[in-house]
Amino acid sequence: MRLPGLMTVIFGAVLICFVGYCYALYDWFTDINTGLYGREPLEAFYETSAIITYHAYCIRFLRQKQVPKQSKWPTTAYTQERSLDTQSGNTLPNRP
Repeated sequence: MRLPGLMTVIFGAVLICFVGYCYALYDWFTDINTGLYGREPLEAFYETSAIITYHAYCIRFLRQKQVPKQSKWPTTAYTQERSLDTQSGNTLPNRP
């Protein structure tokens, strides 16, 4: 019974972080529209920096989690050799 409780806590934490991110993005757009960043350049700098840093880490995380596509057919040295031969016009198998 410990695992469902842990998953609930993790889900709740992720949900809270997502709501916080949405609020920060909403606040950023609101501050741009009201002209607050023209009057407070330091606030504009740290809020914009935080959002850009968050996006950079998200992109980095997603790139690390991508699974490379695998072909339907297994790739061996023989099939690689044959594909190179057919590209050069030679359709006969290489023999030693």
